[in-house]
Amino acid sequence: MQYISYNYHRSLRITDISTYIGLDRTYFSKLFSQIMGVSPQTYLLCFRIEKSLPLLKETDLSLSEICRIVGIGDPFYYSRAFKKKNGSSAKRIQEEARDLT
Repeated sequence: MQYISYNYHRSLRITDISTYIGLDRTYFSKLFSQIMGVSPQTYLLCFRIEKSLPLLKETDLSLSEICRIVGIGDPFYYSRAFKKKNGSSAKRIQEEARDLT
């Protein structure tokens, strides 16, 4: 978890994490899923989305810039995943935050 929190903004792959902790990728993924209840990929994506929330609400950065900062390469993928996780689009959250200020 600490490795993810320090490196989420990079082009981080599950192989990078498993290598860092010294486990086979497949074994790591299975173990992670058993312990956390979600796959490492899902956890990493959710972690990145959570890190993007303050950027959406407190800055004037574009969605593309926010994606780059949190380590997500595709803004369209981010937008779909964000809406699936939060029930509202990232753009809407950003606009609502701007309307409040």
